[in-house]
Amino acid sequence: MEVESVEDVCASPSAKRARVDEELPTEIQESEENIIPLGKAEEINKVEVTETILEENTVGEESTILEEKINLEQSTTDLSETPNFEDNIQDLQENTDSEESSQDVEDSSKPVETSQDLQENTNPEEVLEETSIENKNPLESAQDLQELPENQNEEPIEPSPEIYSEPDYSYEQSYFPSETLIELSSYSWDTSIDNQQYTKGCLWSPDGTCCLVGVNGDGMHLMELPQDLYAIDKLDSSRTSSQLKSAVHVPEAGMVYDFCWYPFMNSNSPDTCLWISTRQHEPIHMWDAFDGSRRASYLGYDEADEVQAAIVVKFSDDGEKIFGGYKKSIKIFDTTLPGRICTTIKIKQAASAFALTPTNPDLITTGTWNGTINLYDTRMPKNGCMSSMFGHKAGVTLIKYNYDASLLFSGSRKEDSLFIWDMRNFAEPLKTLDRSVRTNQRVFFDLSVGGYWLASGDTDGVLRLWNTTDGEYENERKVNVFFFCKSVF
Repeated sequence: MEVESVEDVCASPSAKRARVDEELPTEIQESEENIIPLGKAEEINKVEVTETILEENTVGEESTILEEKINLEQSTTDLSETPNFEDNIQDLQENTDSEESSQDVEDSSKPVETSQDLQENTNPEEVLEETSIENKNPLESAQDLQELPENQNEEPIEPSPEIYSEPDYSYEQSYFPSETLIELSSYSWDTSIDNQQYTKGCLWSPDGTCCLVGVNGDGMHLMELPQDLYAIDKLDSSRTSSQLKSAVHVPEAGMVYDFCWYPFMNSNSPDTCLWISTRQHEPIHMWDAFDGSRRASYLGYDEADEVQAAIVVKFSDDGEKIFGGYKKSIKIFDTTLPGRICTTIKIKQAASAFALTPTNPDLITTGTWNGTINLYDTRMPKNGCMSSMFGHKAGVTLIKYNYDASLLFSGSRKEDSLFIWDMRNFAEPLKTLDRSVRTNQRVFFDLSVGGYWLASGDTDGVLRLWNTTDGEYENERKVNVFFFCKSVF
């Protein structure tokens, strides 16, 4: 650093200015003479100055762009005319790469923009789009590429809608070719005046491998299908009757009122092998079909906060709910929540039978002890009964819908009639079928899976069959069975 002399320090600013001017070159002195004073610069119209500068810049840029285009076209034409066209293209690519690298070097020499300048010059939406593209999952991008049509001009082919076809149950027409039945196996309970053991009904499991039987005074028995019936295609008429064995026995005390299988029961899945039952002075219990252990209990309380027994129980079609019919209420339990938490629908007549509408899971139909049949909507528990059907002279013991819920079948105790109701107009029964019922016990009836046959037992030891395809139910067949089986079917 040069140290100023004493004359320089003591000199005035004008003297310093004159001395500097003398030391400057002549070219700089001439440029300084052309400098406009500050007062005169303010008088110049700034807008005109900026416009002229912009015009000069744009004209210069356009001229440079046009020159580059012309040079590019000439280079391509020259290359196309040359015989070694591919080699020239490779050289051109190398030249462009070298130009890009030199341009990168020139860009690196430029001053770095501040973060504020970057925020002002960039659009936030564009930044978001770029980051989303960079951070995109490669699997998703590959999937998007596969979903794109090969030819974008062609319209994508829409898949044809699936054609719904009803299952074919025509094979049911060949059921019961004659009035002769072959006894495959049997089981009986000893009964006496002191110990009256009789069956309270039986239900095949949904997978068809076993049968659940309720016995008065002896709880529940699970009977398995004989093993030889699994491996044969055609039954031999000379086969002798085998003895059924109780695979699982739940010795419930008292009278069993009702029981029901889990709708998705499958022997290959142990978690689904269960049933529910209700008996005298006990809540609803859920039982394991493998070892007979109790899985859960569902408690229904009355107005005095005492546990009461359900008269009838039913699983919903999806297995997620349990319906319990009581003397003054219908209680709906969640299958996954044992205990007393439930939805209650108050009723004026005790529920003695349940039927669920296949087409509407929110509707439930109940039979009562005074002979009426009522319909309820579970979505509106406070509205009470929606409609009623009258015709039975005694308490209804069993009701069942056909596959499309267009018909309802009902039976009652001590009444020799089986009613068929048309649900489009149920002012009176559509048809009445004859059977013999001279007991207060529930006499079972059922429909085949396809709905071709209606079968019912009676107290005379006769199995009655009706073909439902003609709509008149006139083709009745009677098959004699053993007396002890009259209440089992």
